[in-house]
Amino acid sequence: MSNIIQIIMAGVMCFAVLILLWQAKGRLLKKAWHCGDEKKISVVVAVNGSAPQLESTVSTLLWMRRNGDLPARILLVDDGMDLDTAFAARLLADSREGVYLCNPDQLEFFILRSGNYDGHNY
Repeated sequence: MSNIIQIIMAGVMCFAVLILLWQAKGRLLKKAWHCGDEKKISVVVAVNGSAPQLESTVSTLLWMRRNGDLPARILLVDDGMDLDTAFAARLLADSREGVYLCNPDQLEFFILRSGNYDGHNY
């Protein structure tokens, strides 16, 4: 009986160490993102075709931003979206703060011109 208890305790201790390592990794990654206010990060999502996972992708990126894991704006680039996807992308850009919609020709201009988060969709 005592061997079973020792095995269970060893498993619990291993699990606790794994959790502590996971937490440490998360904290180190957060520190890397917050390296200064002068740096602006943009996540570029090139969207083409029907893109059935577009809303899920944007929701995941927004969740990461809310948690502080990804302090970035989200740029949805129209790389040949169909009409329904373009409509959904426009709705996402209009309804979610920090989500922007542009075409490939505007991408460089958008990144260079809007280094600040001015709340406009281009």
